[in-house]
Amino acid sequence: MQSILISHEEVMRLRQVLEDDDARVDSRLLNSLRADHIQLKLKSLREAHEGVNKELKSLQAIHKSLKTENNELKLKHTALQGELLECQNETSSLDVEVSKLTNCCELLSKRIQ
Repeated sequence: MQSILISHEEVMRLRQVLEDDDARVDSRLLNSLRADHIQLKLKSLREAHEGVNKELKSLQAIHKSLKTENNELKLKHTALQGELLECQNETSSLDVEVSKLTNCCELLSKRIQ
């Protein structure tokens, strides 16, 4: 009976050793998986960051281009407003001349009659 108890105790001890070994292996595997997960997550974040940076640079270039175009259009608008004002002044001046000439023609027409 004593040999059976020793054998049973030995079996229990060996079982505990195996369970401890399994726990250590599982712990190492878990730590390895965690490290791999962190590396993959960092890689993914780096790639996302690079993509966002590229998009940012592209949008900044577009913004700069649109801002330049806007400034050019503002200058053109100002120039055209000046040109329009000149044309309006010339039109007013010509209207005055037309009125003067019309009056002269009417006076001449009355004198001739």
